[in-house]
Amino acid sequence: MYMKFHILGSVSLFYLFSTLAFAQVENEPPKDFTYDEKPLIRLDDAETEGERGRGLIPTDLFSKAKDVKKEAQKLQKKASKKNHFHDVNIKAKKVYRKYNRGSAEIVEKFYFLPEPIKPDPNVDLYYYYNLDKGSIEQSHKFKKDDNLLLMHGPYVKKVNGEIEETADYYAGTKHGRWEKYRRGVLYYKESFSKGFPIATERTYYDKDKKKLKEIIPIRNGFKDGYYSLFHPNGKIAERGYYQCGEKVGRWYEYYDNGYRKREIQHQKEAFEGVKPFVFREWGQNGAITKDNSR
Repeated sequence: MYMKFHILGSVSLFYLFSTLAFAQVENEPPKDFTYDEKPLIRLDDAETEGERGRGLIPTDLFSKAKDVKKEAQKLQKKASKKNHFHDVNIKAKKVYRKYNRGSAEIVEKFYFLPEPIKPDPNVDLYYYYNLDKGSIEQSHKFKKDDNLLLMHGPYVKKVNGEIEETADYYAGTKHGRWEKYRRGVLYYKESFSKGFPIATERTYYDKDKKKLKEIIPIRNGFKDGYYSLFHPNGKIAERGYYQCGEKVGRWYEYYDNGYRKREIQHQKEAFEGVKPFVFREWGQNGAITKDNSR
């Protein structure tokens, strides 16, 4: 009987430590700044003082071996998804930039998509990595350019070793939590969802919510950001910016056939009290009927 336990114990220990080696070496998670440190897989000494040296295997040692194997499988799965973010089945490319601005040393780490995917056309701002210039750019229009690749995944900026800014992108749009720091103190934070403020509201023409009517950006309880109104046929009816609940800048209106209807100039900043006026106006056939731009 003693020999059976002794053989069983030796075989189980060999399997256990073989599995541990596989989990820690073959499936070690990538040493990437976007992931946490490698989890420590530790198996406490299962022998009690009375069992030490007798070759007896505790009953829970087999279950611990299974747990280690499961952990190894999780690590392997995690490693296979390296640089895949937000359920997009394209492996993002990592960029590491280090440069000086005056006496400050700046380090940026971020990702971009090597293949283009079309983001939401109703988003106001798109962010790109310019291959030629090696810099991040933004545009109000979606651009198709081989040298402009959509930002996608986490972003970190450090100045003299201290974090100054963290962000996240989804297919070239703001996503997740954005934060800014000054001398280690957080002074700005905001959350986004695929290009829109997290509190953005949407209204629909139908109960099934298939015919979009409005996209209303909400920040701190106010309308704030890029607003869109649609005709029942899906074409854009009106677009413009809200700031602290008030319309600002140039607003655009369209007919349901897609032609421009009016451009209305509002105050440049909220609470200026400047009355809006019609900047230009067109008929349904596209011919201009009023022009106050001169």
